[in-house]
Amino acid sequence: MTEAGAPAGAVWYLDTTRLNHSAATVQLPESPVPDGEVRPFVCLRAAPGDRSTWAPLTSQPRPWRLEVRAEWLVERRGSFLQGGARSWLNGQTYVGEDEAFRDAVVAGGEGNRFSAVAVERMRAHLQGQPSRDDARPVGGRVRHEAPVQAPGETRDRERAIWDVLAADERAALALLLERLGRAPTGWYGWLLIRRPAELLAWRALVSQAERRGMTRRAAEDAAAGQLGQHPDTLRSRLR
Repeated sequence: MTEAGAPAGAVWYLDTTRLNHSAATVQLPESPVPDGEVRPFVCLRAAPGDRSTWAPLTSQPRPWRLEVRAEWLVERRGSFLQGGARSWLNGQTYVGEDEAFRDAVVAGGEGNRFSAVAVERMRAHLQGQPSRDDARPVGGRVRHEAPVQAPGETRDRERAIWDVLAADERAALALLLERLGRAPTGWYGWLLIRRPAELLAWRALVSQAERRGMTRRAAEDAAAGQLGQHPDTLRSRLR
């Protein structure tokens, strides 16, 4: 492992607690891998500027998940995909500074790499995957997962939330970020901060739409669309 980061196709075993709470900037997916796990992640894109895109692998098959195969490997180390072991692309991505991923690697957790052709296949699968991840039953309810966002889209969504917040809410958010040692921008990928701010912005937009004569449900749907979220996702967070 080098300070330059991983090449596309590299598979690293990452400590999800360290990754999910990294001091470096990293955009988490809507439903990140739970803390307390060591999980293989594959690097899908090594972008200029020390940023990269990673996807977790899982041993749980689903009809919508792409199986990654041992014959796709061009470098292999340890027991990864050996002895009948199988893995599937989880369907979510983490985008962030290379530092976040380097800091989360467990000892001996690197050394496997998929071919460039395999990486392209994984990217194509994630870009063209059907709506099974946008609405699927989980624990008796429907989970709606956000699509992968480019860094520019992330900034736009963060700004959309900030612009809707009341002055006292902005001040409280800025103070919280300051006390936690975080920059005043770039917090969208930090769910601890984003989710309450997003709910406040959503409720404000709903109130504005209702004052314009929309019904509550229509207002909620329209407001969620302005924030780039599915309305049922936001409704579920208030239950």
